[in-house]
Amino acid sequence: MYGQPSYNAPQGDVMPTPIAPKKGFLSVLQDSLGGHSPEQRQFYIQECEYEENQRFPTEKKREIAKRYQAVVGIGHLAADFDKHYLKYLRMGYFEPIPIAWATSTYNPLTEKTPGSQYDDGAEERLYWILNHSHQFGKPRQPIMRPSESAEMSMAHKRQKRAQTIDTGYASEGDVFRSNPSFMIKGYTKQVPAPPIHEEFASMQHQAHAGQIEVDTMILLDVSSSMGWEHRGFDQPRHVDVVHNILRRAINHMGTRDRYPDPRGNRGVETVMFNSFGYRVGKISPANFDSQWRKIRDAVYEGGGTQVMSGWNMIKNLHFELHGKNGAAWYDEVYGWQATPQMAKLSLLMMLDGEASDMDEFELELLGETWAYVTIVLIGQENCPHHHRHANELDRISKANAHVQYYDCHGRICERLVVHDVLQRVYAENAPDRREIMDPRYDIPPPSYENVPVLY
Repeated sequence: MYGQPSYNAPQGDVMPTPIAPKKGFLSVLQDSLGGHSPEQRQFYIQECEYEENQRFPTEKKREIAKRYQAVVGIGHLAADFDKHYLKYLRMGYFEPIPIAWATSTYNPLTEKTPGSQYDDGAEERLYWILNHSHQFGKPRQPIMRPSESAEMSMAHKRQKRAQTIDTGYASEGDVFRSNPSFMIKGYTKQVPAPPIHEEFASMQHQAHAGQIEVDTMILLDVSSSMGWEHRGFDQPRHVDVVHNILRRAINHMGTRDRYPDPRGNRGVETVMFNSFGYRVGKISPANFDSQWRKIRDAVYEGGGTQVMSGWNMIKNLHFELHGKNGAAWYDEVYGWQATPQMAKLSLLMMLDGEASDMDEFELELLGETWAYVTIVLIGQENCPHHHRHANELDRISKANAHVQYYDCHGRICERLVVHDVLQRVYAENAPDRREIMDPRYDIPPPSYENVPVLY
């Protein structure tokens, strides 16, 4: 069956395969009218329990599945033996994504179900979970189906909400100012950012009070599109924007690093990704220029946008650093599992569009309680596809309290972006406006060099 992970049959006390009761005329009539007799209901429950025992043969496997269902918000469907529960249980929807799938470019999530309206299995599973998820005390998400016309209509509506920004953060070092034709246009209007998630504020409050530990890392998109010239758009290349935002941010993030490497070097652990994931290492104000050259060169070498390659590297790094002494354990099917004692991760992620495996990444994040991810989406000015992607991230952030996003496009006021983003990454320990505006942390106007256009 599509999407079904294979497991060894459980040993020991396992329920025998249920045998369906014979149906009489009244039972068939009940089925046609949508009803089920008590006998049919009991048989269905037995089928579900048998499948559960096959898929989760140990207590640990069952605990992993139950935790995942609770976090994602679909535990009520399993508890009630919903009429569609068995179908999606067999498809693997009620358990974490197996590590073999998460680390493979080609897996059942990348396949399209015959006759499906969805692009692939990942998109289908993501829509199903978002449409059926229910978290206690939170409103349900509106039911949605893939519809390009509806999504573009919503993108145009979002675009119309753009407002003039606070130019009090303006800097002569903002990269667009180095191009006279861009500078004349001034700053691009931006859509107001959504409020900071309470979960993030609570997490950072606990860290500030010494109740939990939090490590911060950065994940950067270095796909070839980052280096493209935006023909027809009055704005700089995204790689130049990321350079300035990252350089400004590192001035504040480096001093807040609590986990130096074995050599005592401080900074923010950074990973970049295109078609593959690469570890950059610690970035600090002292080594920024040399580390940036690695990032810039990766952009101009070309490559796709496989976010899972970078995410898997971030995940492994975090568990290697913080999963010792019983803080985490490894399951052979589902990979690393964190305990409540393990340090949390506050991840700052920057990208300039939708990754080819973005649905898989969003599915992964739905089930992780140890990771808090702030996604910064950088786009073209007034591009509906940028706003379409922002709307998708908005829906994910509403369904998952551990994900928040911030988008900016066009000619960007960099210090404003850095201040807004670091308030989300650090909460109570975030730099205030005075620190952001300190002239020591500003950067001089850069020269906008013409680099060959990448196709």
